[in-house]
Amino acid sequence: MLPVILAISDENDRSYVERVYDKYGRRLYKFAFSLLHNELDSEDCLHDVIVVLIDYLESYKTWNEGRRINFLIKCCRCIAINKYKKNKTDEQMIDPNISIENLRDSAEDVQGLTVSEESCRQILEMIEEMDPMYGDILYLRCFLHMSPSEIAERLGISKNLVNVRTHRARQILLKQRKEELDEIRNKR
Repeated sequence: MLPVILAISDENDRSYVERVYDKYGRRLYKFAFSLLHNELDSEDCLHDVIVVLIDYLESYKTWNEGRRINFLIKCCRCIAINKYKKNKTDEQMIDPNISIENLRDSAEDVQGLTVSEESCRQILEMIEEMDPMYGDILYLRCFLHMSPSEIAERLGISKNLVNVRTHRARQILLKQRKEELDEIRNKR
């Protein structure tokens, strides 16, 4: 059992969280491992999911089974992807001349945009503020240069869905952040 569960002062809540951990812990760990390919990071991810569960425990208890499972899986996915991003960032410094040509579909606004380290950080912040369903895919595609097949495998979704979400994410980013992207382009 995780130490964070032992720290719960209310015995009923502690028992409830233990049951959730016993029921879903192994599956959540496997899901995290499928994204991270690292035992320690997957264990940390599971621990973080339990911490989030404890934070939302009162609401969680009122939800139906499907919503509970969905909540745990979404938490696990977001935490694992954030951990993956952090690990990749720690492993490699951001190339100051990253081309985000992949960011533009057919928009002339960002064609041939080469960014400085500061501009790269600004774009990364924009992506992080997006809905994770879209931002995560843009990050994996544009910053880590993963192929749609690699992203599909990593996220457990179809290659077609990766392509659709990439396209939609680009449209959203270009529509919502056009002025900021223009400023970055003009800094060159």
